Parts: sequence; structure tokens; C-alpha cells
Amino acid sequence: MHVPPSSEPPAIRGTFHLTDHNGRDVDADSFRGSFVLVFFGFTHCRVVCPRALTRLSAALDALGETPVRVTPLYITVEPDRDNP
Repeated sequence: MHVPPSSEPPAIRGTFHLTDHNGRDVDADSFRGSFVLVFFGFTHCRVVCPRALTRLSAALDALGETPVRVTPLYITVEPDRDNP
């Protein structure tokens, strides 16, 4: 089955409640008006996470001075070891 492309991107819905690196609570409304790139990892990762974050940084740099706001979120999968 072929689905024709739409001029509108698909809506992604959901909510979340997190703690940022300053210890403040954030949720989906905190990033309203911005595209959010989510990365899951842990700070004691020696190889994969640094490489992935380097790629993420390069992608953000490639955007340059676009009028589109993009916010990267790094979410730990090891909250007992990683703190804000």
C-alpha cells in the first residue's frame, strides 16, 4: 500500500516530566515552540554516547542560523548514578 506524502508532519503526542541539569522540573510545555531531539544515554558511557553526542552536535551546527528552534535533551538511563 502506498501512502502519499503529506504536507504536514505527523503529530507526535505525549507528555513527560523530567528534571533538568539545574534541578528544575521541566515538561513538554517547557519546550513548546521548539523541535526536541531526545537522546538517551548515561554519563559514564565511554565510547557510544560520546560518539552519538558528537554527531548530535554536528547536526545542530549544520542547522546554522535557522529560524527553527531545536532543543536537544540528554536523558539518562542510569538515574541512580547520574544526577542533575
